Amino acid sequence: MHFDTRTDPIVRVEAGRLRRALEHYYAADGATDPVLIEIRRGHYVPEFHYRQIEIATTTRRASIAEALLHLRRWLSK
Repeated sequence: MHFDTRTDPIVRVEAGRLRRALEHYYAADGATDPVLIEIRRGHYVPEFHYRQIEIATTTRRASIAEALLHLRRWLSK
């Protein structure tokens, strides 16, 4: 299957909406989340960044799961 972004911009449009939603989320409810999810302009693959590098690995996994669950709840509002 061939996908042409010039004739069907849906992926670009939805990625832009998701970027704005993430910006709003991290400006409010997600301000203290240990994980930041970023989708750079012109890219569609999310990048995950930790706010605190010194978190232990097992704690980090739990924190990521909690942050993603919190984000999922926020996005479904």
